[in-house]
Amino acid sequence: MFRMEDVGRRISLMRKNAGLTQMELANRLGISYQAVSNWERGIAMPDISNLGALAGELGVSVDDIIGDKKISSIIEGKPVEEKLTVDEFNAVSPLLEAEKNRELFGKIDYPDSVDSESDKIDLSPLSLTAEEEEKIIRDAYDSGNVAMFAVLKSGISTDLAEKLLIKAVRDGNIPFVAMLRKNVSDEARLAAFKEACESGNIALIAILKPGRKEKNEDEDDDED
Repeated sequence: MFRMEDVGRRISLMRKNAGLTQMELANRLGISYQAVSNWERGIAMPDISNLGALAGELGVSVDDIIGDKKISSIIEGKPVEEKLTVDEFNAVSPLLEAEKNRELFGKIDYPDSVDSESDKIDLSPLSLTAEEEEKIIRDAYDSGNVAMFAVLKSGISTDLAEKLLIKAVRDGNIPFVAMLRKNVSDEARLAAFKEACESGNIALIAILKPGRKEKNEDEDDDED
């Protein structure tokens, strides 16, 4: 798994092996001492424009610094043939231009379940408009892509979540109702519950019933 903290540790070790202080390395690269410190602490990653020069000053390759051939290949602008995990996309996207990120977004291999914050996608590096973000989320719903929707829904607006919840209830779409009920207001959930009652869908009624206790997102659902 690609982690900025690991990259930072490698940079620190390579800098020391090269006999350089953080200040000396910063001066050679024409950047601030704080930038080098942030790299080594895993707070930030070197810009793409700095990576080649950094590797040269340390006497190593970009692959050595990144520690992940797939990620370093993407950073160096090589064609992306393999699927990316959500974690890989989140790690590399802040370093790239929006156009490249949009290409990578289409290559994500979504997990079957979302177990932690690292499984959720930050769409900001794609520089999408609000309308484009909504289209991506709606497309995930319309295609029935539960895995993709689960990853994206953390950034869904309350208004869109409420619209999709009612649609999911009317469609009898249990997986999507189960996900969306946590992203809406109590009033919207009650309205969805009434819709479920009118449809007679017992499973949806059980999911949406008022007073139903919710557990954390990373825990299994539990009925009252």
